[in-house]
Order: sequence, then C-alpha cells, then structure tokens
Amino acid sequence: MRNTERTFMLMGIVVTILLLMHLLPTLTIGDTPLRTVSILSDVFNGNVEQEHQDVIPPPSTSRSLLAEKKGKERNEKDTKAEDFKEIVPPGVTMIEDYGGDNAGGMDHFYAMLYSAKLQNRPVRIAYFGDSFIEGDIYTCDLREMLQEKFGGNGPGWIDAGSVFNKGFRRTILQDYSGIEEFQIVKKPFDLKVQGMNQRYFIPSEGSRINTRATHHMAHASKWQNARLFFRTQQGLTIRVTNGSQEAQTSHAAGSGKVQMIETKGEADKIGYSFANVHSKTYLYGMALESDHGVILDSYSMRGSAGFTLISIPGSTLHDFAELRPIDLFVLHFGLNVISSKTTEASLRHYCKRIAKVVSHLQQAFPYASFLIVSVSDRSQRTAEGITTMKGVEEMVACQREMAAEKGIAFFDLFTAMGGRGSMKKLVDSNSANKDYTHINLKGGKIIAEHLFKSMVAGYDNYVRHNTKKN
Repeated sequence: MRNTERTFMLMGIVVTILLLMHLLPTLTIGDTPLRTVSILSDVFNGNVEQEHQDVIPPPSTSRSLLAEKKGKERNEKDTKAEDFKEIVPPGVTMIEDYGGDNAGGMDHFYAMLYSAKLQNRPVRIAYFGDSFIEGDIYTCDLREMLQEKFGGNGPGWIDAGSVFNKGFRRTILQDYSGIEEFQIVKKPFDLKVQGMNQRYFIPSEGSRINTRATHHMAHASKWQNARLFFRTQQGLTIRVTNGSQEAQTSHAAGSGKVQMIETKGEADKIGYSFANVHSKTYLYGMALESDHGVILDSYSMRGSAGFTLISIPGSTLHDFAELRPIDLFVLHFGLNVISSKTTEASLRHYCKRIAKVVSHLQQAFPYASFLIVSVSDRSQRTAEGITTMKGVEEMVACQREMAAEKGIAFFDLFTAMGGRGSMKKLVDSNSANKDYTHINLKGGKIIAEHLFKSMVAGYDNYVRHNTKKN
C-alpha cells in the first residue's frame, strides 16, 4: 500500500511540473524556438493542423504590418517631397521596394540601367535559385527580354564542367573531360574552397572544357568577352581557343585568391585546356558576356533552400566583387522548405537565415540591389482535388516581412502568376510538369514576363521620378 501511495504521489508531482512548464513563455536556443510543453497535446491533436494553418495569415488578409508600414512611409515620402505618383501598368504586379533611396533597394540597379551606355561594363544580375530555374529554365527568357530592351549579349555565368551543361541547359552545350564536380548539396564538399556558385571543379593534367552557344535565344548566341575564374596555389597553364581566333596560352601564378583570365573577341564557342596542374587547383566557371547592356547569371542548385549561401567565405565573395561586380542579387528560394509540417516557427526561422544571407552578401557587395522573389504556387493532391499546398501563402507573407525588415525589394511571384491554383492551370495548359511544382520551357516564358514587366515598370517610375527631381 505504501508503494502504491508513493507511485501516485510521484505521478502527481510530475503532472504538476508539466502543467507549470506549459505556462512558461516560449523559449529559444539561438533562433530556434523550443516546442511548448503540453501534456494534453494528444487529446487535442485533431486541432493541431488547423492551428498551424492559421499561425501566419496569408498575404490576402495580412500583408505584414511591418511591410505595410514601410510601404506607406516610402509612398508618403515620394508624394510629399516630390509630388510623385507611381504608375502601375494594368495587370502588372509591382516590385515592392522597401529600400527607398538606401543601399539594398532597387535604385542602384535602375540607376545602372539608366546609365548603361555610359559605362565600361555591363549591368549584371546574379539570380540564385533552386531547381525551379535549373537548366536556365525561366532565367533564359528573363535574360532575353532584358537584353532585347536594354542591350547586351551572352548567357552570363557557366559552370566549369557540370553534368547539367551536357544537353540539359538549352542556352549552351558543353563537352569536357578530366573534370570532377563538387557541389554543396552533396558530400564530400570543402566549404573553404567553394566559388560564388557554391561549386568547385578539380581538373586533372590535360583536362579540357569546350563550351558553345546554341541559337535558342538570339542574344545568348554570342558574346564579346570570356572570363574564366579559378584558384590555384602552385600555378597553372591554360590554353584558350576563342571562336576562330588563334589559340593563346596563359600562365597563372600561385595565389590564395580567386583569379581570372580574360579573352576578348566576338565568339560563339570557347575552349580551355589545362596543363601543369598541381594539387589545390580549383575551377569555378566562365562568364560569357558583352561589354555593355544587361547580363543575367543563373545560379541554380537543386534541393537548396538558399541559406547555404552564407557558407561562401567572405574573402571569396570579395575576390569576385573585385573581379566582376554584381548590381542586382535575386534570391528565389522556398520550394524546398514547404511541407505538410510547415509551422510559423519553422518559416520564421528560415526567413531569419535568409536575412543573414543577405547581410553576408552585402558585406562584399555593399552597393548592390537585392530582390527577394517569393515562392511560386505549388499544388498537391488532396481529398478536395489538386489544391495549393499548405504553407505556400504563409511563406510568401514571411518572405515579404523579411524583405521589409532588411530594407530590400520583394516580388510576389505567387500573386503575379495568379495565386491559389495557378500552378494547376499551368499544368493543365502544358506549361508545367505534373509534379505541380516545376515549370517547363513554355511556362518559363510565362513566368519570366511577370518579373520582366515589373522590372520595366519600376525602372520607368525611377526615370520619371529622377527626371522630375532634376
């Protein structure tokens, strides 16, 4: 009897402690919130799913108080100081610029576009994304539209010897041998030697890379400058054949920094071969571009959520910034974060990590504009049919709020493409794959037009505003 009483007393003490712990405020370790203690969670399990669905209101009901406030402040400032009213073309979802005149907003990018003809280099866009842009899908259409309007040639950044360049990327064709590829989403991977593309390629003696343009996109079918980026501790001999020009040989000295060799002359193909290859030699890629207009680099990483960009060494980013400045960074991630278990805590934690990525990139590119492109619509099969996946709208709201907090720009791709159910419509029109997540070549052009029109509308307003001031 005494043992039974002790057992009940112990149970009572444990239950009392757990009930008291349930009353504690939410605790966090770093940026990660701990789960709330609830001994009755199993009893009320049927309400958990509904609770998670409502933790972050979708943008249709709440555009984030911070984002709303900052947007109003910017519009009021323009209206009072300059009596300027932004023009929104019919059917265009505008870029929401929370940077204003400060660094990080779109002004730097628009200013560079406005003075592009007076510069001795092109206006460069670094577009980072996941499998949504893999193979230059969508980004090749956006690049072509921008180059058609603002000038420029070339496909931009091309990885050195990647399997995705062997017929998968439609703007170029690549053949290579003796090159081993490493990327951050696969082990082994040395974080310290990665390039800005979150990859590195190790050549062997006599290895080669041959890259040529396709004619799928008119402006990407040729270039005037080819730049190869690499790092070598003990030196490297590089032989370059650029189009029909006579081959040239360069000898790179050993250095701990990222190096670049430049080959000028209009061409639609380029070849590199490597000799005197020592250990600790890493290839990154080549930039095939014009000396004017707009260049858009497509940096895709299948399976990435984007926050691994913070692992790129700051010294490496500074090397790239010195060799090849970037004017606009576009971060387009989120598909790999959303799932049936998406919660407010997980979304906020994710967006905080992306905010740190922005800060990390800004340290090397303090002048650059930054644009967060929201997650696209993504559908799943449910008892009610094919519907927008839980967490998509919540992610959009979280991404918008993060952009407002960082004072950068935001583009609501989810709304621009039609909101809920829009991915299903693309699938039904043969413009997206039947995974209801990824677009195809036809859908790429449709999606690209949304951001292109928004960029042009923002640029036109920038020109009107600054012309009026002057």
